Amino acid sequence: MSDRIQRRVPEMSPAETAWLACALDAEGTIYVTNSGRGRLIPRIEVTNTDPRFINKCHQITHVGFIFMKRGQKINWKPCWYWRSGSSHDIHGILRQVLPYLIIKKSQAEIVLTFIEMRASRTKVEVNALRNQLAALNQRGV
Repeated sequence: MSDRIQRRVPEMSPAETAWLACALDAEGTIYVTNSGRGRLIPRIEVTNTDPRFINKCHQITHVGFIFMKRGQKINWKPCWYWRSGSSHDIHGILRQVLPYLIIKKSQAEIVLTFIEMRASRTKVEVNALRNQLAALNQRGV
């Protein structure tokens, strides 16, 4: 699996890796979602109102895509997103940023486990991983 990953996600410099880890820790989320077809897929996402910040995520990784959503209220700025939903890309990114992550390190480890055990995981294992992620990503206290 790692040979295929390295071809899609370039080797980041230490500065780029640290920058992306900081972006994920501060403005990002690492999660597993339902594809709408009964499949669970991992995702990483960084959100910000400044498109330059989001473009930097794409420039460093060369994967994922960027989109914008208008503010929900008239005086809100548009919000920009960089997202990757490819297991191979996410695996390659998380493997590189993992040593630099602080806040989202546990989520990254769970998603990496989710990806690496893809072929052999049972529904019980998937639900356990998803519940762990949900608890870590829960808002509030």
